[in-house]
Parts: sequence; structure tokens; C-alpha cells
Amino acid sequence: MTCKKCNNIVNTTDGICKICSHPVRKGGKTLPTSVKMVLVVLVLGVCAVFLVLYATGRLDFEFLNRTEQEAEQIESMDDSNETGDAQNEQTPGQEADERPEIRDEAARQTILSEIHQVVRAYMGHVTPFSSNQGFLHNLNNEEFITIEYLISHGLLTYRHAQDEKLILFLRPADLADFEELDMPNTAAMTVFVGHETTVGIGLYSIYGYQEIFRENLNSVLNSYIPRDTEIVRPMAGQPLYQSVLSALATREILTTLEVRYMAANDDFVFVSVATAGPYNHQLRHYLFARQNGDLTLLAHGLENEANIFQAINHIAPNFDFLLPPAHMLRTRLLPPSDPIFAHLRDAVSEYGYPAFMAATEHYAYILTQYGLSFLATLNQGGTILNMQTVLGWQGAEQILLQDIDNSSILILRQE
Repeated sequence: MTCKKCNNIVNTTDGICKICSHPVRKGGKTLPTSVKMVLVVLVLGVCAVFLVLYATGRLDFEFLNRTEQEAEQIESMDDSNETGDAQNEQTPGQEADERPEIRDEAARQTILSEIHQVVRAYMGHVTPFSSNQGFLHNLNNEEFITIEYLISHGLLTYRHAQDEKLILFLRPADLADFEELDMPNTAAMTVFVGHETTVGIGLYSIYGYQEIFRENLNSVLNSYIPRDTEIVRPMAGQPLYQSVLSALATREILTTLEVRYMAANDDFVFVSVATAGPYNHQLRHYLFARQNGDLTLLAHGLENEANIFQAINHIAPNFDFLLPPAHMLRTRLLPPSDPIFAHLRDAVSEYGYPAFMAATEHYAYILTQYGLSFLATLNQGGTILNMQTVLGWQGAEQILLQDIDNSSILILRQE
């Protein structure tokens, strides 16, 4: 190699120039000065970056001293924090404490509101309705109004049947005593649409959305079921018979009474009366509540109702309609001016003058001045098809009750 001082060729094994005694290094060529300067700048730049990271807290030198296990634990914690942050991200307008199940419940309440609106509109076009053990019931076709019923009539869609719902027909007054509800003390029958919640049953009505404990709702529904008690027919001279007449007379509803029908169970007494007279066709129906031997008048003027079944049901939802036979409540007596009465007088003239007569379009009952009783079968043209003697009004009643569709027991005068 060449000595850099004297430019003489020297042996590299000597390590010194024998001419000028200058030390000679082994190896290749050295880097140019410009390259050295670039390297210096790069080193200084890297150092500056590390200083900035350390100053801003982004470089944790202690991490280098942790064990591999500690490092893995920290990484695991970081991953869980990232997952939690992603779950806590909110959409615009979403409350911090809102959860999917709350949004679902709000949607369910909206569906209840839609069903309630449809049911009320339907009731406005189809009447009458009753509360059958607390559930909405169509008296015309004897069907319960359910979600499936409304879907089959094209009034709802299967979206409204995603979970079980109740369509109830209740008096708010029967719900007013429960602390969890805010109901008015009104007896007007009201539609409620309900579904199950975590609390019990959510009910939507004209009074908004409220929730009731299931056991409380069950107690109301049970109170709408008629009790299975014996039905009796009080007769003249019996204490209950006389109590009913006294209650009517005390209220000065009627002075001279003629009982056409009376029946009672442990909870109610139903009575149909007319003012005394040989041709009186003006019936009056009364309903009494019976409790601890006392009678309370619940309803009068029922004969003027467009539908007596609905009227009674709305007053007493637990009323047993076996008390007055359904066909009896539909009875309409013919007025004294009807031509049939002239035919009846002629038919019994040989047995005495009629002291009492009453008729419907199907049957007529005649009691003569001598106490003889006759039951006549009529045709739609207002003529007599058949006439037979009977053993008083009880004998006539036994025959009439065999005609389930056209029984006219209100033509009989109980004596």
C-alpha cells in the first residue's frame, strides 16, 4: 500500500513507513468527508425524534424493561379497551343510557297504539260489543275480537301479531285502585290493548300507556266472570219477591205492579214488570245488585236500550245472562190495537171474558174472568194456528221454554 505522507510503497505487515516512520493502517479506503457529514446528520435526526417522543410521553422506556408476560398483559388490556370504546360509540341523537331493548319496547308500544286505533274505528262501525270475562266480544256474531280476527278482516297485518297481545274491554274504575296506574274513576267501558313486559302487562288506552302487575290485572279479569251460583225464581209471597216489589214501590217507580218475570242468583235480581191492566204491553226491566240481603238498584229503563245485552253488560260485566233467557230480552209485545186481540176474544168467548191478554207475533196468553188459562200459537199473518188450555202461567211457561228461538214468557202474568 502507499504511505499517505511520503507516497512511498510500504509493506502492510510492518504497520509503519520505513522511509518517514508514519503509521500505516490496514484495510480499504476511508469514507469521503461528504458522506461522513450525511451520516452525522442522520444520527442527530434520529436522536431528535427519540427526544421528542419521550418529551410527549409517547415513548415509554420502562416498557423495554418489562418481562414478555407483562407486555402480553398490557396488549390484552389495550385490545379490551378498544372493544369497549367501539361499543360505547353513539349514533347522532342517541341518548347515552339508551339500549336496543328500550328502542324495541318503544316500537312495541307504537304497535299497541296502532292496534288500539284500529279497534276503536272498527267498534264505531260494528256494534254492539260486550266484555266477555274482560275481553272484547262482538255480540252480533258472538266472536271475540282478537288480533287474528282483525287480520282476517284485513284491518291489521301480521306485523301486529309478532308477539301475544290482549284486547280487553274494561271499566277504568276497576283499575283505579292500583297504585301503579293512573286511571280515572269512571265506569264507562274502555278498550285496552296489552302485551307482556318485564313488569307485568303494558296497557294502551285513551289514557295513554301504563303498566300493571299481572296479578292485579288477573284479579280484575276474574271479577268479570259470573259466579256459578244457583238461579232461583222467587214467587209471590216469598221474602225476596216481596223485597223486590218493596224496593220498586219505595222508589215510586211503579205503584201497581204486575210481575212478568223475576229471577235471582247470589249476586243479582232481574225483574220484568208492567202496570196492571188487561192489555198492558209496556214492559219495564230492572236490575238489582244483591249483597248481604240488601238490594241496590243498578239499572232501570233497560227496555229503552237499543241493545239490552250490551246495556246490562256495561253496567255489570259479571252478570250471568242465564238469569233472563236471551230470547226473553228480545221480546216485543203487540199493542192492544193489534187485530189479533179481537180474534182471541172471539176464540175464548164461550169460556168467559178475557181478564188479561198479551201477545207477541208468535204466541198469545189469555186469562179469563173465571181463571181459565189459554196459550195460542200464532202465524205471521196474525191468525190463530192453535189454542190449548194450560194449568196457569206455569203450565204455559213450560211449553214456551221448549221453543228456544221464539219463547215469549213475558206474555205471562205471574200470580
